[in-house]
Amino acid sequence: MWGVFVEYAEQLGTITYTPYGVALAGDDGELLGPVDNWIDYGAYERTRGAGFAYAARLPGYGFPYVFLRLFSGPETARFLLVVFQIALSSLALTLFARLLARSRGGLISGLIIGCFFVFSLPWEHRTYPDSLALSAFMLGLVAFSKARSSVGHGQSTGMYLLSGALFTWLFFLRGFYGPFFLFLFGIIALAEWRKQSIRRLLITATVFFLPLVIAESAWVLRNYHYHEKFIPLQDTGISTGENADNNVFSKYYGFGSSYKPTIIQLRNVVNLWGGDNFHPYTNSELRWFMIPIEGEAASDAYFREHFPKWITADPDLTHDFKQLKHAVRNSYAEGRAFEDQLLIEKELLADINQTIAKTKAAQPLTSQLAAPLRRVKNLFFRNVTSDWPMPAFGMSDPLSSVWRLGVLLMYALGLLYLLLITFTGHAHFAERFLFAALLTIIGVFAFLIPIQEFKYGMIPAVTGGIALAVRAGDLIATYWRKRQSLSNHT
Repeated sequence: MWGVFVEYAEQLGTITYTPYGVALAGDDGELLGPVDNWIDYGAYERTRGAGFAYAARLPGYGFPYVFLRLFSGPETARFLLVVFQIALSSLALTLFARLLARSRGGLISGLIIGCFFVFSLPWEHRTYPDSLALSAFMLGLVAFSKARSSVGHGQSTGMYLLSGALFTWLFFLRGFYGPFFLFLFGIIALAEWRKQSIRRLLITATVFFLPLVIAESAWVLRNYHYHEKFIPLQDTGISTGENADNNVFSKYYGFGSSYKPTIIQLRNVVNLWGGDNFHPYTNSELRWFMIPIEGEAASDAYFREHFPKWITADPDLTHDFKQLKHAVRNSYAEGRAFEDQLLIEKELLADINQTIAKTKAAQPLTSQLAAPLRRVKNLFFRNVTSDWPMPAFGMSDPLSSVWRLGVLLMYALGLLYLLLITFTGHAHFAERFLFAALLTIIGVFAFLIPIQEFKYGMIPAVTGGIALAVRAGDLIATYWRKRQSLSNHT
């Protein structure tokens, strides 16, 4: 099946591959590049010799890559990392389906859907953290469930420690999953409070949070040592204060990157009204700023079609946005001296911050109230197969189209299932936690995180689809057993 992906990707030129057939992330240099530099040159930096300790990404994806690099080169290590992702995904799927299943039919149904009809499949072959994050979540939830069920049997302490380690890894893979710890602590506290055992509560919570405390303390201390400030998550080095000391601006600054710090700040402009601020997405507002559009008339038409009316109808805002678009495109021009490029980049940051302030002041209350809902729409209401390296529906063969429709159906049904099953009296503990995870993701991306890529909703969407498949398989198995029983009595 993967050969189909590779063939289409090579034809379309949509994905960069290593000689081993590994699909490289667009931000591979930020995720794995610092590990390569640390192994080869002894400095955890995005660019060798930058003299700027890298803290713009949490380091979770460096494990297990760092161990693979100890005995192999970058290309081989990336290939082995993908092999590890596929193997861990298979293990996580099997254990997660077994946790939920009440029958062999439920287990088989969950495995079939998890192997063929979830949108996370191609991410296992890419150097992104999302596949490992999904596996860490499923394994962590399995361990946590085992710990709850084995209390009093001498196994719960080890399982809580394992679960805490897996959820800590999840946090360092994708920091926005951190709020999961609050739910897990609440579950621990409620269980022990009912038993009126404060001592047991303290022991269990200490064991569970120990991996997080150790790993986070190491990360915070390391960042404070190099940057002399408190960085519990990640920091691009860009400050937006009036007298900001932006030490990230150096000769090693990624002036040509689509993810440079000024562009990360530009996302906050579009995020004000809940717009689409991921430039690879077709019809996104951020795309208008970054992707050249042939002809002024076509650019103006795109602006009027995709931006809010209260912006396009305001001559001053329209002028400011067009000026900002020109400044963004100008920042990517090549052939300038470093000092000139640096000045342009700093002026761009000032323009972006000024545009944010003016847009906030002009934004209607209705737009402010609707923005969180638009962000949730941007996160979940997507064609999650749109980035698969295959032709569009109208251009692909019937089998591929049916397959992708099946993936989209399970995506929608999985989310709907989590919303409905929780309010019945028959939900498994894990299913209730999946619902809590869904609400957490909605809250985080509606109010805190300024960018909504559909892959960030992978955990609730994929696990919800697997849970639905298991439940359907169990129901079919129960119906079949009852039918067999009735036929035997007759």
